[in-house]
Amino acid sequence: MKDAQEVWETHFSLDKQKTKHPIDVIFDVINSRPRDLIVFVTRLFETAYNHGRDKVTQEDFNDTLEIYSSIANQNIIAEIKAEFPYVEDLFVDLQRYRSSAIRYKDFVAILKKKGIPEPEHEALIETLFLKGYLLGYNHSSNLPITDLQTLLANLEPQTFWQRWVSKPKVLIYPHAKSYYLDSKKRARF
Repeated sequence: MKDAQEVWETHFSLDKQKTKHPIDVIFDVINSRPRDLIVFVTRLFETAYNHGRDKVTQEDFNDTLEIYSSIANQNIIAEIKAEFPYVEDLFVDLQRYRSSAIRYKDFVAILKKKGIPEPEHEALIETLFLKGYLLGYNHSSNLPITDLQTLLANLEPQTFWQRWVSKPKVLIYPHAKSYYLDSKKRARF
């Protein structure tokens, strides 16, 4: 019987210089649900096969992440549309911010422009964080933000310098999976 590492080496074109194992890279980008793991890994091998390869490469991973991102967004729409019936239209409008940052106040302005009732803004944003659609990032402290309360706390200047001279550099990323794909810091296998 083969050991686990040998199985990974058989099916994945591993970069020996990288310290992150392919399964860790996969778990970094998928939602933590068994079905998401099954969908992602299945698509990963389908993509490698469609490219005529017998091992999964970084290119296959990137292509699969594109496919998975679209599937994940459709799943989010299906899961929350009953509570937020306008979410599908909102996602269409947010396509232009795919793989890019947006300031929180600009995101709220988009919600207002779409006619989304202000009392629903916080619940919607919190849900989008929870579902993995939004990712916040404080570029001043290099810390990710994964919920609305932390985002709002990070928007408040904490020091005299921030209050009067330099506001904290806090941005949110719609389509968080796509942002991860385009990020120069993403892990490779």
